Amino acid sequence: MDFDSYQLQARRTDQIPLTTQNNDGVVAPLLGVAGEIGSLQAAYKKKLRDGDRYGSFKHDVAEELGDIMWYVSNLADKFGLKVSDIAQ
Repeated sequence: MDFDSYQLQARRTDQIPLTTQNNDGVVAPLLGVAGEIGSLQAAYKKKLRDGDRYGSFKHDVAEELGDIMWYVSNLADKFGLKVSDIAQ
C-alpha cells in the first residue's frame, strides 16, 4: 500500500473528524501519538530488562509503530498535508 492510500484508509477510520467548532479533531491524535510513543518506549524497556525472554518484542514494536503511523497520517490529513510528501 502506498502512503496516499494509507492516509485515505486512516481518514475513513477517524472517529473524531476535524470541525471548525471542535479542536478535539486535532487534540485527540496529538495525545494519541504521544501515548503510542510511550507504549513503544515501554516495549523497549521490557526488551532491555528481559532480553530474549521478551519473545513478542518485534510483534509489539510493529503494533506500536503501526499505531504511530495511523496518528501521524491522521494529523497530516487534518493539517492539509499528504503523508507521501512528508515521507519524501
